[in-house]
Amino acid sequence: MDLDEIFGIDQEDATARLAALLVDEDERLIDRLIEMRRAAGLKQRDVAELLGITQSAIAKFESAERDPRLSTVRRYALAVGAAVRHDVQANEETTDSDVPVRGSRPVKTEAKKKSVNKMSGGRFAQPTRARRRPVG
Repeated sequence: MDLDEIFGIDQEDATARLAALLVDEDERLIDRLIEMRRAAGLKQRDVAELLGITQSAIAKFESAERDPRLSTVRRYALAVGAAVRHDVQANEETTDSDVPVRGSRPVKTEAKKKSVNKMSGGRFAQPTRARRRPVG
């Protein structure tokens, strides 16, 4: 039994395959940033000081114990002398012609929502609303 079976990931599902690919790319990005930190002769403590955070926060960032914000990735990259470029492309494999379109965005099917939620560790399970504080 492989990990896909253990976690119930259907590799026949194009969205699940794309989600797995994106997770792999995220891991390679962090690995490359760590390589660049080391090549620059910087220790985790050095990067932490440059970012104004703790060494343990850098250790968590590098060990993938959390899902860093893009701004954190950019700040880390700047500290180690790297440039992070973003590339967004349409994924032909997951584009369904029968998916209804609202405006220019396709409406996600329930199956797609479940795949995205499963691959994201449940982060998208419940929509959240920002609460406004009363004025005055």
